[in-house]
Amino acid sequence: MTRPAIEDLASMVTVRPNLHFAWVCGTPIFLDLSAGRYFLLSGNAAAHFTAFAAGQAMPADIKSLLQLNILVDGPGIPESRQDIPSARSSYIDAAIAPASMTMLARAIALQTVHSFLLARRGLSKTLDVAKAAQTRPGFPYRSSTKIDEAVVASAFFHAQRIFPSANKCLPRSFAIADLLRRTGHRPTIVIGVQLPFAAHCWVQCEDRLVSDPLERVGTFVPILAA
Repeated sequence: MTRPAIEDLASMVTVRPNLHFAWVCGTPIFLDLSAGRYFLLSGNAAAHFTAFAAGQAMPADIKSLLQLNILVDGPGIPESRQDIPSARSSYIDAAIAPASMTMLARAIALQTVHSFLLARRGLSKTLDVAKAAQTRPGFPYRSSTKIDEAVVASAFFHAQRIFPSANKCLPRSFAIADLLRRTGHRPTIVIGVQLPFAAHCWVQCEDRLVSDPLERVGTFVPILAA
């Protein structure tokens, strides 16, 4: 019986579901949604994964990655390999207009709601809900009632004075995306990572940042989008 070719071996395994990854300075960083944690590979483990990602994995590489629970049996394309448009502009970098009391109240209320929902559901389930919302057909908004992205950006920018968002980028991003969808837009929630290790979450509509200035997200490499 002939041994499978190296290419055949690689096609029999895939990155474990709910495990997203990004390359930062040549280092593979992972977001494990099932466990709700980040981790990175170094040394031999990083070399094994680098070989696998390049399509040059030897049996020893695959065996090691299976033992580390990075790979699992079965063909497939990792969810983390997706096109995420690079942000090219930011509403926060432009002149921020004052927010109406109505929009300010909506921003604060939604951030409160999503703080609760994240604590209750966890990140994985919350992302599933966001992805489901993203694939649903948009509501039939009239152009006269559709609220501009800049208005949403302004509401959450000014809401930070009342509802500080330091270290709360996840609930804030889900809240921004929620309000954007409610007002006729199709936002993308992006999670990025950097080294020395840090993670950040932001919201953009195509290549327009709604939640952050360009400088804030420019040092992060996207690892997941929803």
